[in-house]
Amino acid sequence: MIAAVLPFAGPGADPETAASGFMGFVVFFLLALAIWFLGRNLTGRLRRMNHLHAQEEAERTQDAPSELEGHADPSAGPDDRPQAGS
Repeated sequence: MIAAVLPFAGPGADPETAASGFMGFVVFFLLALAIWFLGRNLTGRLRRMNHLHAQEEAERTQDAPSELEGHADPSAGPDDRPQAGS
């Protein structure tokens, strides 16, 4: 990798003493900052999706008809059974 970059480094570049310097630090810091923001955004989106999924599941369980609807409950008395036409 270093051999591929050395021709662009200039005539006085010595691979033994070369350092990234301040610009290398700035680039590395900006990349780390971008990754931090992306991770923060991803975490927020996942939390929102989990919250929305939980809300949808709660709505489905409330709105869904009971599995026993239309069937007589064995513990129910004669007045508790579903009426035809009601």
